[in-house]
Amino acid sequence: MEYVKVTHAVLRELKKDHYNVLVTDSTTEDDDPKFIPEFKADLWGYLESLDGELGCAVIDDLLRVEEDNLKGKVMY
Repeated sequence: MEYVKVTHAVLRELKKDHYNVLVTDSTTEDDDPKFIPEFKADLWGYLESLDGELGCAVIDDLLRVEEDNLKGKVMY
């Protein structure tokens, strides 16, 4: 596995492999965040439990973003 650019094609493959969220410890100001894909059975419960120390992005939400606006790399 290696870090690759976040694209719709990569996100669709991750979703097909049952991942549903990308997790990062990067800040929102980071121009090139690094993400790790994870599967959370209770995704919404997980999102509600975040204390602000860990950032995340829901793969379904990212698929609605124009590809030119995606940033960062994901372990794939």
